Amino acid sequence: MRRCIEETANTVQTLQHAHEVARAFQANAAVGREIYASFMADERGRIAEAAHRRERALERRKKELLEDRRATLEAAHSLEAAEKFKALKFKLGRARMLARRGDAEVDSKTAEAAAIKIACELVSVIQSQSLDVATWFDQRIARVNIAIAEMEADGADTAAQRAAVELLRRVKAMVEAG
Repeated sequence: MRRCIEETANTVQTLQHAHEVARAFQANAAVGREIYASFMADERGRIAEAAHRRERALERRKKELLEDRRATLEAAHSLEAAEKFKALKFKLGRARMLARRGDAEVDSKTAEAAAIKIACELVSVIQSQSLDVATWFDQRIARVNIAIAEMEADGADTAAQRAAVELLRRVKAMVEAG
């Protein structure tokens, strides 16, 4: 009987040990499942992030391709427009040049007319008032400067009057030089 009791005790002890091992195994299995679940969640996150990066890279490449196509089209249109409007551009430039030349001719003719007018006034004033030439020029320059000041106050263009003052000064210097 003693042997029976010892065997039963050994069996109970073995069963208890097996039960403890099973409980430890179950605990380890539960921890293992938690670790595996956490690992899988991390992996899913990394996979999703990688997929997102690939999608963004694909979109960026598409965008760059479209921008390159647009730049190519703009360059082609620019060349086409340059060829198409080249003759017109030269015609406009020529018209502007002719207009400037015409303006210059008018300005020179206006200056000549002003010089003739000034000379006529000078002769008539000198004959009627017996003034000297330098005094007449000074009076005339003063009158034109007053007119320039009035025109500037009104916001008008004074280029012609300034040219007249310069002309008067030059003619005065030539007359005084002899």
